[in-house]
Amino acid sequence: VSFFLRVFPDGELQPRLSKEVKSKYAILLVRKKRDEDINVYLLKYFLLAKKLKTLAKNVIGIMPYLPYARQDKIFRKGEPLSSKYVAELIESCVNVFITVSMHEHRKKVSDLFSIRAFNLSAFPLLGEVFSSFNPENSIVIAPDEEAEKYAKDFVTTFQAPYIVLQKRRDVRTGKISLRLKGDVDLKKKDVIIVDDIVSTGGTITEVAKMCKRLGCKSVRFAFVH
Repeated sequence: VSFFLRVFPDGELQPRLSKEVKSKYAILLVRKKRDEDINVYLLKYFLLAKKLKTLAKNVIGIMPYLPYARQDKIFRKGEPLSSKYVAELIESCVNVFITVSMHEHRKKVSDLFSIRAFNLSAFPLLGEVFSSFNPENSIVIAPDEEAEKYAKDFVTTFQAPYIVLQKRRDVRTGKISLRLKGDVDLKKKDVIIVDDIVSTGGTITEVAKMCKRLGCKSVRFAFVH
């Protein structure tokens, strides 16, 4: 079953299923469009899931990109714990939840949801994309400690060594600083920078610049969202 979306002049959304079908199970899969506002995507998904819940006893929600997962900690007084609030919103209308390469850092998907919830990794598939590269002349880079698990998943299918950078971000200005740990030689290496989300491109751009300064042969990016 497909759906249509009507947007009123004031921005209100009205998604509509192409037909109503009563069933024991329903699966809702909606991808975020390239230029779609993340809040539009989230509310559209919620309204469709809520409607499906009136038609099916069990709703399996598949959301390739989970919004607000980055806000999994209150960094400054007065901030909401957005990741938990969004999880509560979604689990109110689905019985099982599945997402892909969620920004799972301080809290895992099981910490956010009280229903059965799964976070699938896309990085082994991304590693297969680089099968034409020579692993012995390549090095995989995780921009920070939080991205180390993405590098580990990536090298399960592209068996090159990986390193993890030390990254510090100013929570007020957003400015980042990067540092290599240990004695790492990047000269004439094919560098592959892996991360889950690229929003502005600021972090991976700084990593790429650093690798170029250290004499790498090439820079490639592998990210999911």
